[in-house]
Amino acid sequence: MKVYVWTLPTRIFHSLLVLFTLSAYITSEWDDLLTLHVALGTALGMLLLYRVLWGVIGPKYSRFSDFNLNITALKEYLLSLFNPKKKYIGHNAAASYAMVGIIIVILLLTITGLLTYGTQENRGIFSFLHDTFLKDMEFFEEIHEFLGAVLWFLIAVHVGGVLVDRLLHAKDGTLTSIIDGHKNMEGENAKLTLFQKAVALIGIGLSLFILLYALSGNGNIITG
Repeated sequence: MKVYVWTLPTRIFHSLLVLFTLSAYITSEWDDLLTLHVALGTALGMLLLYRVLWGVIGPKYSRFSDFNLNITALKEYLLSLFNPKKKYIGHNAAASYAMVGIIIVILLLTITGLLTYGTQENRGIFSFLHDTFLKDMEFFEEIHEFLGAVLWFLIAVHVGGVLVDRLLHAKDGTLTSIIDGHKNMEGENAKLTLFQKAVALIGIGLSLFILLYALSGNGNIITG
């Protein structure tokens, strides 16, 4: 029996999260791609703000209320990997912690990145800080780089968890559920209301719009 766990908006979010994160990392390596890096980072921040809202009003399994952030549950999950005591239709305890961590870190990365851009490059929404004492400091840049390292650690943990689950519990279909939304378990199917569909369309649409807007030229407030 299969259960529908991840609805289309959640799967689109996940795909864009991977695409934007990898692209932002790659573009950070070249000064000539700084504008694109900032545009991607800002769009990524908008995408995560949408995910926060989705975690409140989204469908079953995507809501934060379905996350298991109990330390005892995390310990039990890790100690029973080879002989799981229960099935997790949505996020297991480890995935719950990893996902919340990724959301928080990316939001902080967006803020520190824009602050770095404003103070050092005199561009973007924080360009007014360029004429302050912050201009000669690398405080925000150092925090930004540190958070970047933390993000990759969390991503490694998350991907590692998915691969371990694939190795030990392949029949559950956790890995393929990222693509088709279904797991091989019994449970209540996730459903979308018209309101949720509208929120998803606006939220994901805004992240794409911000990316294009930030690349539109010197007149925009994000990279101008």
